[in-house]
Amino acid sequence: MSIEVQEALIKAVGWPLPYYLQLLFAQLKSIHNQQNGLQLTPEHVATAFERASDSSNLNTWIERLEEQLAPTDAKWAKNLLDTLCVKEKGFRRDQLEQVLIRNNVTPEEAKDKTAFLLKTLTHDGYLIEHTGEYGFRSPLLRHYWYKQRLQ
Repeated sequence: MSIEVQEALIKAVGWPLPYYLQLLFAQLKSIHNQQNGLQLTPEHVATAFERASDSSNLNTWIERLEEQLAPTDAKWAKNLLDTLCVKEKGFRRDQLEQVLIRNNVTPEEAKDKTAFLLKTLTHDGYLIEHTGEYGFRSPLLRHYWYKQRLQ
């Protein structure tokens, strides 16, 4: 695998969790076999990323919210993730509080629920905080979320 393909792979996966790497490698292997063993390119990584983001193996990220959170909290967590998946860099906490307020949550409750949900979603690997903005930890999960929930 060339350096360019390796770099494209690391950039695509973002958070090099073995699970995400395995999904991408499975798709790259399929592409490689379809190309009769031709050299893989960064474009193949992009194709593998698209295919992996269609994977039903990622459904567990949605299902976990419904299993681990109270129904209302799961709904609000999905609202926050729906908002976050459209922007690569993410949003500030006060912007995310507004998402809940627009969903008829009182400002005080929105502050508490946003704090709880951001802590939970960060701890569980959905989100990462960087310079005051929260965004998806994994580009693959962000793309999957967008395709499943908003597209």
